[in-house]
Amino acid sequence: MSSGILVPIESGPWIAVPGASEGPLPGSQIRALGRLGPSGRVVRVGAAPGLVVTRPPGTLHPPALVERARRGARARLAAGLRPETAATLRALILGDRLPAAERERLARTGALHFFAVSGLHLALLAAALIRLFGPRASFLLPPLVVYAAISGFRTPIGRALLMVASVVGARAFRRPHRALHQVLLAATVILAMHPRSLTTPGFLLSFSAYAGIVGIAVPVLARRRHDPLRPLETGLGATRRWRDHCVTILWISAAALAASLPATVLLFHRATPGALPASLLVGPLVPALLVSAAFLLAWPGLAPARWVAEGCASTLEAAVELIDAIPGASFDLARPHPVAVATYGLVLLLAARRLRGGGRVTGPAVAVLLAALPLGFPSGPAPGFDLLPAGRGSALLFTGADGHVLIDTGPREARIADRLLALGVDRLEHLIITHDHEDHAGGRARIVERLTVASVSDAPAPRSLEYLWPSGETAGLGANDRSIVLRVTGQRHRLLATGDIETRGLRALLEQASALDADVLLLPHHGARNDALADLLLRAAPDHAWVSARPGFANEASMLAVGWAGVTLAATWADRRGCRLRDGPVP
Repeated sequence: MSSGILVPIESGPWIAVPGASEGPLPGSQIRALGRLGPSGRVVRVGAAPGLVVTRPPGTLHPPALVERARRGARARLAAGLRPETAATLRALILGDRLPAAERERLARTGALHFFAVSGLHLALLAAALIRLFGPRASFLLPPLVVYAAISGFRTPIGRALLMVASVVGARAFRRPHRALHQVLLAATVILAMHPRSLTTPGFLLSFSAYAGIVGIAVPVLARRRHDPLRPLETGLGATRRWRDHCVTILWISAAALAASLPATVLLFHRATPGALPASLLVGPLVPALLVSAAFLLAWPGLAPARWVAEGCASTLEAAVELIDAIPGASFDLARPHPVAVATYGLVLLLAARRLRGGGRVTGPAVAVLLAALPLGFPSGPAPGFDLLPAGRGSALLFTGADGHVLIDTGPREARIADRLLALGVDRLEHLIITHDHEDHAGGRARIVERLTVASVSDAPAPRSLEYLWPSGETAGLGANDRSIVLRVTGQRHRLLATGDIETRGLRALLEQASALDADVLLLPHHGARNDALADLLLRAAPDHAWVSARPGFANEASMLAVGWAGVTLAATWADRRGCRLRDGPVP
């Protein structure tokens, strides 16, 4: 669906409403008339009038109050601003998602974390409140709780709120408090409330980065403040203050980057050294944007606040473009071996311990850099076949003696490049596109951009690939019937990949090909109706049949033909990992 909203329901499926910009308030009782999707998770109504609110929420219903506040804030932040500037302010204040292109560019430069509501925003608000009212809980905690609720109570801000509450409580009862203890307390509370948070990106990145700041940056910076020779090295007056400020920012950014590197590589398959210059160029703009947003929330359209917001947003765009142009500011990393990740974590812990004990900085820093090098070596999947989940498309990875071979790339939205990196694949020896349709070739540009591709379809085929079709005369056949059909031979198994070939092309293939036997058959055209499928099943005699499609696309007659042939059927929509068959040597 190109436009519209998804309405979350407390229990049951989501409701997709086209042509609407805002859904009903939380706590509303609704009536919706639409079509239940094949997965059973989404009801699609025909138009916005297809969803009717039969009873609005109560006046003091807390989630509804929060949502009203969020909608009012969105309207105030949009008054008189460019759409790009308004989107930036909404991301900073409310945690709204940035447009996909802008989000990707910020992720490449290591500046995306500045625009996700996190502990930084809560810390700035707490600092402003402390300056106004002093560190008293009666003035400090309620505004922080209200802001956390309006911004969505995400894991990073929940962590920061719990840590602030622990500090305030310790001071109120005159008890000692340590930053690492606060981190452990916040993690324990969050996991007790939401155990599944342990594997979410927000939890892993927030806690690892903050632990790095507390365990590495804070001890080093504390020693620098007590160094009697530092004024002679850094200069005096304003120059010293600016230099100290830059050094502090760089140490905090480097510590957070080092501590969160394993999570970043495993979750996003990317390392971003550009986060260091981003902390100097982008970081100072964030407080100015937050202050201007605060004024715009209080006085919508206030001219000075608009000027500051627009100026900072333009400066931000220029800074991000500059960082993005730096070679090596961001590079992709496939999944490393677990031993490399564990070794890096151990070295990082030992380095932090050494720094907290007062050791020199050079040795631990070199050790951490050396331990990070193995993270650049991909682990790679075991030999075999992987039919990757590609939505409405198809993408088949074969790992054998010739390396990694990818047959089709799925549509662009399937993000096959990310899936390959998650499998530990950063190089393809051969890339084959069966035919130039979006659902089979849409992700090609992204894969060529992010992975090393040694050869493409027009290069000589490796020994493991046998091209079966098209051969001979194909005049009068459509694009699907001209799809490349090939047989992939591993050490123990064979797979027959049939692209989108349809009835006419398949009958011609059956007449011309002499050998079609295979252990696995990738069903033609995502399991669509094919009158020659039964003949193909008899000729190929597979043990397994795979179908790459969305739920509900595969034709019932085709599925029945597979069942009648006694072939085991597997589908990409049934498992988030897709379909797999390992192909190691016979023991």
